[in-house]
Amino acid sequence: FLVWEPESWFKIPNAFLCPFLPVRHNPIIPPSPPKKNVISSIFHNEIFRIIFRVNQ
Repeated sequence: FLVWEPESWFKIPNAFLCPFLPVRHNPIIPPSPPKKNVISSIFHNEIFRIIFRVNQ
């Protein structure tokens, strides 16, 4: 089971993490453009793939 700690992953910029962090980490977030969300989703999917490979 993976612990969701994006802050510790390769020092990813907060701009990428905003859509994924819990609300308590980002009390006030302006809505992001859909394009940015898609890019960060793909970005995080790649990270998950790498981590799953390492864990296996």
